[in-house]
Amino acid sequence: MTSAFHLTESPSPQGTVRVALELTRERVFATWPPITFGPTILIQNYETWARHRNSYLDSLYYPEKYSRSSIDKELCLDLGVVIEKLKEGHSLTVWVSANLTDQVLLAWLYYMIQPLEVDPNQIQVLQILHHPSDPQKALFSIGELDYDEIKECQHLYRSLDQNEIEEYEWAWKIYASSNPKDLVQFLNSDISNKVLLEAVAQLVYRYPNKNTGLNYWEKELLTHALTSSVVAKNVALTMASRFDQEQIDLDYLIIKLSSLAQPATEYPLIILENKTGENLFQTKDMRPFRMYLTELGVEVLNGSANNLDYNERDEWIGGVHLKGSKNIPLQIGDRIILPK
Repeated sequence: MTSAFHLTESPSPQGTVRVALELTRERVFATWPPITFGPTILIQNYETWARHRNSYLDSLYYPEKYSRSSIDKELCLDLGVVIEKLKEGHSLTVWVSANLTDQVLLAWLYYMIQPLEVDPNQIQVLQILHHPSDPQKALFSIGELDYDEIKECQHLYRSLDQNEIEEYEWAWKIYASSNPKDLVQFLNSDISNKVLLEAVAQLVYRYPNKNTGLNYWEKELLTHALTSSVVAKNVALTMASRFDQEQIDLDYLIIKLSSLAQPATEYPLIILENKTGENLFQTKDMRPFRMYLTELGVEVLNGSANNLDYNERDEWIGGVHLKGSKNIPLQIGDRIILPK
């Protein structure tokens, strides 16, 4: 079976697949921003889901002082086209590795087509867990593959069986659930798809730690500030710190960095300096930025203070809106502690 269309989780592997297989741009889709970035809701209507997601993304990418024309991508557009192509009866090859974004994208896709007149066999999953040239080397992103490796793997797709599909549908339901208890139950389950289970387990590290009040990514950003003031370097090191588990999105880290400084918080953990006067998130140019730990930032890092005693949370982890500083889910080790 030859697939009419292909889907990757981001524009980087999208370009590699398109060039390697000599396909037109119209046959290879990608998600942007990653489906694991920002809030989501549990609904099987694409238009409603995209409208909810885009209202959040618009507030980040398109504030009044910035023009839509400065960004050449329509948020969520490719996912909408993918749904329409499947409804028209076309087949789709989805390129995925073991990372969280890839696995959640697949879960979203199976969940969204459930009420539609779409045969699940139209979706061909091409999951690659190891480098074709070195079977002993784990693959953490389709973007790691070169043109020759894409060509070598292009026929390794398959249809999922009903049990596999149901596990992916369940994974999306817990990802989009507003109740963190559903995530805890999923992680304690005995599902057969261990790749999916391990990927979803990475969500634990987005919750604030019980002892520091920082989540994993926030703590990494602050830790690197102990030895370097260069924002670009610290963000890069943070992105690489769990690359074998999750390919965290750049925008996510920039939002986290901004949330630790004024004016986002009354009690900043870092001071962000930039001589150009521009906003870090809007410019995406980190080179002029420097970051310095405040006294409170140092205390939180060394364990003598907890960020939640000073600053409240207001963020989304999938469908969970984490708001406030009391009676919220916390992380310790690889577990989530639910509020009593």
